[in-house]
This record gives sequence, structure tokens and C-alpha cells, in this order.
Amino acid sequence: MRQHANHLAALLIAALTCCAAVPSSAVVISRTIYPSMSRGSNSTDTLLVSIYPCGQLDAAGRNIAVVDADGKPVPYRPLMIHADAETVIAVDTRDTKSPLTLRYGTSGVDGAKVDDRVPVSLVMRVFPLNGKPNSLDAADKLIDARRAIGVVSLDKLLQGNNPVGPDVNFLAEYLGEFKMKGPGTYRLFAVADDMGFVQVDGNTLFNITKSNVQRDGNKIDKTAKPTKLAMGPHALRFVHVQFADEAWATFGYTEKWYSPKEPEKYLGMRPWVIDTKQWTHHAEARLGDATASDKSVPAAFDARQIDRLEYGKNLFSRFTLRAITPAPKGAHWQWSFGDGTTAKGDELEHVFFGNHGPWKVTLQLIGAGDSKPATASVRPITMGKDAFVTPEDPENEQTLEAYVNAMVMADYDRAPREVLEATYEVVASSHHQSQMVHVAEPYVKQFGGSGALGESMRYLIASDMAGRDPKVASAMFLELAREGSDPWLRARAAAEHLDLLMYSLGETKRLEGVIRMFMARVDPRGKALLWSRLGDVYRFEGDSRQAQQAYERAQRLSNMQLNRQQADVLMRAHREAAITYMNADNNPGLRDELFKWEADFPLAKLSGDLPLYTGRYYQGIGNLPRAAIEYVTLLKNNPLHPQRPEIVFRLGQCLASLNKPAEAKPWLKEVVDKYPNSPYHEPASELLATLN
Repeated sequence: MRQHANHLAALLIAALTCCAAVPSSAVVISRTIYPSMSRGSNSTDTLLVSIYPCGQLDAAGRNIAVVDADGKPVPYRPLMIHADAETVIAVDTRDTKSPLTLRYGTSGVDGAKVDDRVPVSLVMRVFPLNGKPNSLDAADKLIDARRAIGVVSLDKLLQGNNPVGPDVNFLAEYLGEFKMKGPGTYRLFAVADDMGFVQVDGNTLFNITKSNVQRDGNKIDKTAKPTKLAMGPHALRFVHVQFADEAWATFGYTEKWYSPKEPEKYLGMRPWVIDTKQWTHHAEARLGDATASDKSVPAAFDARQIDRLEYGKNLFSRFTLRAITPAPKGAHWQWSFGDGTTAKGDELEHVFFGNHGPWKVTLQLIGAGDSKPATASVRPITMGKDAFVTPEDPENEQTLEAYVNAMVMADYDRAPREVLEATYEVVASSHHQSQMVHVAEPYVKQFGGSGALGESMRYLIASDMAGRDPKVASAMFLELAREGSDPWLRARAAAEHLDLLMYSLGETKRLEGVIRMFMARVDPRGKALLWSRLGDVYRFEGDSRQAQQAYERAQRLSNMQLNRQQADVLMRAHREAAITYMNADNNPGLRDELFKWEADFPLAKLSGDLPLYTGRYYQGIGNLPRAAIEYVTLLKNNPLHPQRPEIVFRLGQCLASLNKPAEAKPWLKEVVDKYPNSPYHEPASELLATLN
């Protein structure tokens, strides 16, 4: 079962259970059924139960039984039956003794009590549709639990989107119980695009043979049927057929509408959709751990669709998946997904790429003897016009972060190109280098690093590698500096290569020769960026005069022709852009901006904010030795820097994290003793206390 949490309709939520690893067709799987009063449910008279049999069920679904604590068979209503996908039943819990037990298998299951009269509310069953039915009767004949492809719990009947996916025709059956505010005659109406019929308490009220979508309340009222309704719940069955263009279905009543300011002024008839609180919302079931009749440990999982994401032109679906039995010691659960990705663990979230699925999910126990894999297909169902999460909405920031966190849980070594490219686009929104590298590495490994995307990924991988293996990273940057298709990328890669030679590999003597080798392959801005590296050598050595001369030459190479006012504006723009990137934890963006700042104003590296922000960049990506070098150099060349409390604190922070407490303490103590009003005083005191 899935349920969408939005103001129009609940997204599909369920415990989807997949069981296999059973050697005999006579094996029976048992699980305890618990009610889950969540997402607006208001009744446990019926429980909605969902399982993924993974082949451990006969095709007709006859070997399903529910029994209560006394062993008495419990009536249930099949809503969707699939041996290799989702199976959903509605269980009548009235006059039963808890707990209830679900039992199923391919054969040998006694006590099945199927009853199509079991009430269920409010759900939509979705069916595939090929072409246009000849009549409403023909459409009705297509409704069969074995043909259903989704069952969705709704908050109200206001369907305004395609629940399956773009350009997919479908047939839907809405089943529910509703109450009016009191007994009386109500002018009920129904809207369907393209066809449909509506039954209330078994009586057909509407036969809609063509689209009747209408916004005008008076015109809607002309189609309404005066219907006498008694107190209490009334059963609804609404069959909706969509075979062209938009999908729309709703059900409600019309009332006379008067002006709020002039109560006697009649404004016409107003349509009202039956409200969420007027519907019965049956609870979904949570299933306990599974046991098998042959005492084996079934490979099984529960799954729940959380939501869907629309990112650019791509759609994604996020599911939670949990093995129903923790892996024994020395073993682990291995997940394989139909999108070409894999994962390990007892419980995880997974994001599927694509419009509408279905996608296969396979679970297998590795490292604990032989285990047959359990395989079933999952399919997302979307409800409501606001069913998709979109990155443009600031309220979705945490949801987007959750998608990224789920994506980097998967292994993409064998994922197809389209999955990797679409996933990388979402993960890149996090600006977290390690998360981006998680997707970039398998892409480059499988498809190479050519083109703008491939080269940017190679640059990212080398940046991530720099702190761990500077020699390998240096070689990667060198290759990009020689072969990169973009002049600015070549200049940045060359600058990174030179930085590693200077700060990590100690090869400063041949720096000028390497710089001259690259000069012909970059534009004037790139030339300034590279030549400023000579200034960095002198700055690092504490020779500010030689450093200034080198930076001045770099400034001339840039060909920047700006007056004082223009230079001030551009400098301020660089500073503000860098601050924006830092506040957003966008380290890749920050690095690019710092390079631009440095190329436009090489002399800014002698003091001011540029070297401080450079240190913060390296600290942000976890390259603490390089960050510490930047802070030490800055203090050496500018001991009276106005940001000295921050620089000193950050230096002590880096040294403490590098497990150098003796070197960190004097710096932290300086902040504590000399700068009591600094915002870094308290964090310095706390960190110093942990080192004493």
C-alpha cells in the first residue's frame, strides 16, 4: 500500500512484503497483522494489508488466509492479486480476537474466507487500459484484482493527475464510505474525464459517456442528481476511465451560495467536494516478522513508497525497504534493483529513476549458506496535482536532501548511463563533494571522462583524492590540464596540479617550468591564475617582496583594464559570491569562485579575505593539512589581520582534528585569553577544554 501525504490526496503507504528462499511449494509464510493508525486513518474495522509474495502464492491468490487469535477464519476482500508483484487485501476485523495472522503460500493454506462485501474506504484501484472501451459495461468488465497495478489510500476523491505516469492510459475504481452532515436530500454530482459511472449504496446515479469537466457551479448543478441520504455511512463505487489528454475525477454535492457580506444575496449554486473528514479512512496494516512452516529463514522485505521527485525532465520514486529478518552474524542482505544499482544492509531507502516502472527488487542473503533470491516488481503510484516534490519549492529542501542521502546508499558500478546522469544531477544539488564523487566515480569508470560532464566529474574526483593521495590527484589534474576541452577548466586543473606540487609533494623548484608549459593552453585569465602560483611560493616562504612582484606580473597577464571604482565593484562581487557559496556549503562552487577572484586580483592573496576563504575551502572539504598551511601563511605575512581571531581559531581547530593537541592549544588559548568578545571565544574554550 502506498499513500501520498499532501493536501489533495494521500500517497501510497504500505508494508510490501516479499518472501522467498523456500525450498518447497508447500511452505506457508505467516505474519502477525498489526493496525497502523497513521496518515489520517480513523477506523480499524477494516485493515488494508499489502504483501509481495515473490512467487510464493498461486496465480489466482486462493492460498491466502487470515485467522484470529482463536484460529477462526477472518473475512477479507482481494483488491489486487499478483504472485510476482504486489498483493493487497482488505481484512474485516469486526468480531475478531487480536492478534490476527496472515498466512499465504502456493498451496496448503487452509481457512481462506474471501468476501467481496468487506467494506473498504477510501481507496483507488488502478488498472491498465489499452484503447477506448466500447461502453461503460465493457470498462466495468476490465476490473479484476488480478489486473490491478496499484491500490492507493486517498484523503478525498479529487483526482487531478495521472497516477501511473505521463502518457499512460488507465482505469480507476474508487471505493469508499462517506457521511453527510445529516439526513436529507443532497444534489450529488460527479465529474469524469473521459468516462465513468457512479454508484451510491449500489444504485447507479451517473453514467458519464464523455468528459463533463466543468468549472461553472450553475452548470455543474444542472448535472446533479437529488438524492435522499439517511444518517450514517453510504457506500460509493466510482469507475473512472481515462484514455486521452488530462485525467480528472471528483465527487460531491452542490448548494445554494449566498454573499458572505450580504446574506440575502443569492450568488448561484456552488459545488463542494466531499471533504476528507466525511470519508471513512481504514487503517493500514503493519506486519510482524515472518516465519516459514519449514522453519527456514525467508529472504523477505517490507517496502513503503515515501514520495516522488520531479527534477528537471526526470522523475524519481523513493521507497523504504527493510529485510523482515536481520542478517545473521557474518552475513548480510544484498539488494539488487531493476535500475542497475545494488545496496547492502537490513534497512535502507532507495530511489528509482524513471516515469512509472515497474522495477524489480531482489533480496538475497549472502554469507550464511545457500539462499534463493527473492524477486518482485514495485511500481510507484502518484496522487494529487501536487504529488511530485520539486526542488524549486524551498519547503522541499529537506526532502531533496533525503533523496540525495538515499541515492548515495546505492552502488552504481553497473548502473546504465541514463541512471547515472540523472542521479548525478540530483546529487550535485547537495554540493557535497564526497556524495557527488560517489556517483561520478562509477560513471567515469564505465563511460570515460570525455565531454563537459565527464571532465567535470574527473576534476571533482581529483579534488576529493587530493587530501588522501596527492600524487594520484596531481596526475589526474595534469591530465585534465593537458586534455581538457574548456580553457578555464584547463587553467583550474593546472592550478590544482601546481598547488599539489608545491604544498603536498614539495616540488617547488620545477614550478616555473611547469607553469610555462601550461601558459600556451590557457586564456589571459588562466595565465594570471597560473603565474600567481610563483607568488604563492614566495608567500609560503615569507618573502612578501618577491611574492608581490610575482602577483603584480600575474595581474598584468590578466589584461584586466579596470579603474578603481570598477575594481572595487568586482572585488566586492567576488567576496559576496564566495560568502554565498560558503553559507550554502557549496565547496565546488566556492573553489571555482576563489580561482576567479585570484585570477582577477592576484595581489589579493597577500592579505584580506581571499587567503582566509581559501583556507576555509580546504577545511570544508576535509583537507586539513592544506587548510592549516593557508592559515599559518596568512598569519606569517599579515600578523595584524583584522580577522585574526577567526584565523587563529580555525588553525587550532585543524591542528586538533589532526591529532596535534600540543600545537593546537597555544592558538586556541590565544583566542580565549585575548579575544573575549569574539564569536570564536566560546567554541575555542569548548575545544580547548577537550584537549586539556
